[in-house]
Amino acid sequence: MDKKSVLSNTLTSFWWFNDGTVIRSTWLQTNANTSCSQDNKCGDLAVDLNGDKGPNAVGHDIFFFIITKNGIKPYGYQGDTSRSFDTSCVHGASGEYNGYGCTAWVIYNGNMDYLHCDGLGWDKKIRCK
Repeated sequence: MDKKSVLSNTLTSFWWFNDGTVIRSTWLQTNANTSCSQDNKCGDLAVDLNGDKGPNAVGHDIFFFIITKNGIKPYGYQGDTSRSFDTSCVHGASGEYNGYGCTAWVIYNGNMDYLHCDGLGWDKKIRCK
């Protein structure tokens, strides 16, 4: 990863912190005069809690946030239709976006039980036990 790159009109920047945390921002709209996309998405943030140390996996040590016109939200929040917990934080599943929807779960429920069991959900149980 380079520190700053332009990819198909998407500006990506990285910040490295002394504790090892790395934050990457991707701005989908680079012109301040344009509006964000129809779903109010202006960009996203990826937070890697331990930088180069493993596992470097989304939902394990990398967590995603959506940047909107009105603020920043964790992916997978209750009502998120782009990266919902139910479809983008599925125990044992693989896929391009699996793990993205785990961010809100960790913040609001204070656990990563989705790594260990099935049957979790906003209107279901919030712990394995």
